[in-house]
Amino acid sequence: MDSNDILHTFLQTYLSDDALSVTFLPAILSGLSSCDVENSTHLSKWVNRVNSLIHSKDAGIRWAGLCLALKTSQLARSVLLSSGQAWVAAVIPLLSKADNPVTYKAAIRLLTYIFTTTTDLSEFQRQVVTPNVPKFSNALISLTEKFADLGLKIYCMDVLSVLVQKFSTLHRPLAPQLSSLSLSFLNGSPASPTPKQLTKSACRLHACLHNTGGKVGGSALWRKSMDETIDFCNEALNALRSDPSNSSQYADDPMVFTNVNLDRLNCGVELLCCLLCTSVSRPVLVPVKSLVSLCTELMNAAASKEISNDIDPSFTALAVGTHVYLLEMACRLTSVLSACVGKRLGPEHSKILSILAFNLERTLPTRLKIPLVRLLPALLGPCFHPADPLVAGRIIKSLLPTLARTFSQKSPAESPSSQVKGNKKAKRRVQGYEGDEVFKTGSEVIFSSPEEGELILHTVDALPYLLRTADLPEYLQSLTSRLLLSLLVVLPTVSASSVSNDLTLHGKILSRVKDITLELCSASGSILSKSLPVVVTAIGSEIDNRPQARKSIVHERLIVDLMLHPRLPPLLRPLPRLNEIALTSKEEGEEEKKTREAIGLTDVHASSTREMLVTNSSANTELEIDSQATAAGRAVDKPSHATVMDQAPPSDSGIHLPFTAPTQRPQEQPKIQVEEPNIEGIKAHSMEVEMRAGDLKGPLESQTHQMPHSDAKDPSKLGTLAEEISTVKTFKTPPAHDSMVVDDDDDDGDIVIPPLSMASDSDSDE
Repeated sequence: MDSNDILHTFLQTYLSDDALSVTFLPAILSGLSSCDVENSTHLSKWVNRVNSLIHSKDAGIRWAGLCLALKTSQLARSVLLSSGQAWVAAVIPLLSKADNPVTYKAAIRLLTYIFTTTTDLSEFQRQVVTPNVPKFSNALISLTEKFADLGLKIYCMDVLSVLVQKFSTLHRPLAPQLSSLSLSFLNGSPASPTPKQLTKSACRLHACLHNTGGKVGGSALWRKSMDETIDFCNEALNALRSDPSNSSQYADDPMVFTNVNLDRLNCGVELLCCLLCTSVSRPVLVPVKSLVSLCTELMNAAASKEISNDIDPSFTALAVGTHVYLLEMACRLTSVLSACVGKRLGPEHSKILSILAFNLERTLPTRLKIPLVRLLPALLGPCFHPADPLVAGRIIKSLLPTLARTFSQKSPAESPSSQVKGNKKAKRRVQGYEGDEVFKTGSEVIFSSPEEGELILHTVDALPYLLRTADLPEYLQSLTSRLLLSLLVVLPTVSASSVSNDLTLHGKILSRVKDITLELCSASGSILSKSLPVVVTAIGSEIDNRPQARKSIVHERLIVDLMLHPRLPPLLRPLPRLNEIALTSKEEGEEEKKTREAIGLTDVHASSTREMLVTNSSANTELEIDSQATAAGRAVDKPSHATVMDQAPPSDSGIHLPFTAPTQRPQEQPKIQVEEPNIEGIKAHSMEVEMRAGDLKGPLESQTHQMPHSDAKDPSKLGTLAEEISTVKTFKTPPAHDSMVVDDDDDDGDIVIPPLSMASDSDSDE
C-alpha cells in the first residue's frame, strides 16, 4: 500500500462509520505519520471528517474527533494554522456543557496545545489566542469548582498554571478568582487529609499568580504571598499546641481539630516550597529568618516531651502522633530553603545544624531519624560546611552506630531438633526431618524493615559531607575511616539475603561505601599510591543508572587521571595522613578509644580473654574466678577451649582483616567455672616467663632507641615492634585477636568490626 493513500484508506474503512471510528481509534492514531498527513491528497476530506466527529451528539464520537484533531495538529502544522480557529470555536462551548471527564480532558488537551505552540505566530496569537484564552480559563475554573472528579480537578489546575505563566497579562482580571480557587483546596480537610496531588496542583497554581502583576508588581505580590503563607503556617502550628476547647469551630471534637490544623500546616509548607522554587522576573527579598524560625519551631514541636495536665489526655495522644509529620515538614522546608538561598543562609546554618545534632543524639524511632539524616546532604551540599567542627563531630558520633550495625551477624534460628515439647513428667524432643530449613520463614536479617534500610542509605550519603568539615578531630576521622574500610572489605563477603529482604539494598550500600572511600583516597597522589587496591576495587564496580552513580563514574575518571598525572595540584580539602589513621586497636589513641566505647564499640581482646575456659588435668575441683581476674592473667594454666578468630588472607592492599561471625552469647556475663589449678606449676611458669622477658627487654629497647628517623614514621615497622613487645610483656595472658564488638543490646547477636592491621615483611615471614 502506498503511503500517500493512508488517509484515503482510513476514510474508506475505519472512518466510514461513526461507531467504527471509536472502535479503531488506537489503530488510526498509531498508523498516522507526519509524511502521510502532509503529502496526502485527501487531507481536506480528512479535516472535514474530523470536524463532523467533533460536532457529533454522541460523547464517544466527540472524544474520537478531539483525539484525531490533536494528532493531526501535532503531525501537520499547516492543518493547525488553517483549522485551529474553527476547532477552538467548536471546542470551547463543549466545556460548558454536561459531559464525561474523558471528553473534557481531550478538549482541554487540544486547546492547550493550540494556545501554547503558536506563541511565535503573532497574527495567530492576535486573532485566535488572545480573545479565547480568558474564555478557556473561565471554563477551567468552572469545571474545577463544579465537578467532583479528582483527576479532572488536578488536570484543570495544572493547565491553569501553564496558561498563567504563558499569558500572565491576560489573566490579570482573573487573579482574584484563581487565588480563591487555589486557597479553597489549601484550607484543610476535616474528614481526611487533602490528596497529595491535589495539594501540589493547588500550590503550583497559587505560586505562579505573582506573574499577573507584571515585572514591576510581581516581586511585591510574591513577597506578600510568602508572608501570608508563613503567618498561616504559624497559626496552624500554634493551634496544634493549644487546647481544642478554646476553638470556636471544633471545640467538641479534638480529633477533627487536630486533623484540620495538621492538614493546613502541610498545605502551607507545600505552598512555601512552591513559592521558593518558582521563577521571579526580578530579584526578591527572601524572608530567611522567618522561614528558619518556622523550621526550628516545627523541629522543636516534634521533639517536645512536655505534657500539660490541664489538657485532655486524648488530645495529648493526638498531639504526640503528629510529631512524625511535623518533623517531615520541617526537614522538607529546610531542604528547599537551603537549595534556594544556598550560602546566603548565613548564621542560621549553624543554628539548624545544632538542632539536628541535638535531635540525632536523642533516642528516636527509626521513622523519626530518616528525615533528619536525609536533610544533611541537602543542607551541607549547597551551603557552607559546618563552621564548628564540634557540631559535625556530634552528628558523626550519632551516625556511627547505624553504620556499624552493618557488621551485625544474626544468629540462626533454633533447630527443631533442639525444641522440647510436653509436660514436666514426660518431655519429648521434636523430631527434625531433612530439608526442614527450606520451609523456615523466620530467617533474620540485619535490616529487617524498609525504614532501617532507608536509614542506612541516607547515613552513608551524609557521611562524605560531614567528613569534609575543616578541623574535624583526628580520632573521629580515624574511627570513621576504619569503619568505612572495614565495610569496603566485609560487604562483598556477605550475602545480599542476610543484609535485608530487599536484595538490592546490599548493592546500594556497597556502591555508596566505594564512593566515600574513593573520596577519602583522592586527597593527593601520595595517598593514592598507598591506596591503589582500594581505588581499583571501587572503580571495578557495576555501572548504575542512578544520578549518584553517574556522578561517581565521573569522580572515578578524575581519580584515575590524578593517578596517571600526579603533577596535578592536590585538593584544598585536608585529609588525614595514613599514619594518623589507627588501623588496629593497638594504635588507637585514648580519645578514639573513649569515643569508640561511648558509641557502643568494645574491644574483643578483653572480652574473648574473659570468656576463655581454662582446664587443668591435675585438679578435679571447680573454682569460680571473676572475669576481670581471668583477663589479668590469674590462675591461668593452659587454654583448651579458647575461641580464636581465623585470620583472613592478606588483601592486595597489604591489610589484614580478621572477620568472623560471633557465636551466640548469653545476655549476662556468667562467672566462669574452671578446675583448680596447680599453684606450684603456675609459680614456676611465671618465674620462667619473667626471666625471658628480662632477657629480651634490653635488646628491644636498644633497638627502639637506635631506630632511624625514617623508620620511626613508618607505621608498619612500629606496629611490628609493638607486637613483639606486647607478646613478651603479656605472655601470661593468652593472645587474642584485635577486633571490636558492638553490643546492640539485643539478643540476636553482636556487631563485629574487623580492625585493620598493617602487614609487614616480618608478619609475612612469621
